[in-house]
Amino acid sequence: MKFSNIYSQFITRIILDTIAITLSYAFQYYLRYQSGLVAVTLNPDIIAVIFTGFVMLAYWLLVFFFTGMYKNWHLRSPFEEIFNVWKVSLFGTALIVFFVFYGSPSSPRMLFLLYFLFLSTSLSIGRLISRRIQVRLRENRLVNIPTIIIGSAQKSMDFFLRTTKAINWGY
Repeated sequence: MKFSNIYSQFITRIILDTIAITLSYAFQYYLRYQSGLVAVTLNPDIIAVIFTGFVMLAYWLLVFFFTGMYKNWHLRSPFEEIFNVWKVSLFGTALIVFFVFYGSPSSPRMLFLLYFLFLSTSLSIGRLISRRIQVRLRENRLVNIPTIIIGSAQKSMDFFLRTTKAINWGY
């Protein structure tokens, strides 16, 4: 069974982003409540931790969706994608900081910086893994990019021969 390149990219990115967001939230929780680095005034119960984790996951997935982070990035540079991941993560974290500081001025700023760095790094690693997964899926012909070749006979044949030799392109 073959899948569309766009759907497989979307699914792998959602899965890897979910893992990165969840790990970042767990890292933030550990630093804030378990590490002893921050004076703890209250320790939330497990229901509140899980609920907040789901809210954060939904928040980040919506931020990434509405900022275009799930578009087809195969045609763009990995550096451009990573730059955009960091830029959107900075924007999203700044919104979180704004709302948290608006409600409680006692939140440690350093934790948000560490959260941003951990989140951005784990998302970037996930995006690079997603690119490798896509190459492997195309090489194994599990994912393809439907293509119509239009042009002169010679140029069309040259392109066709190049694409049949480079199966990792997925055409």
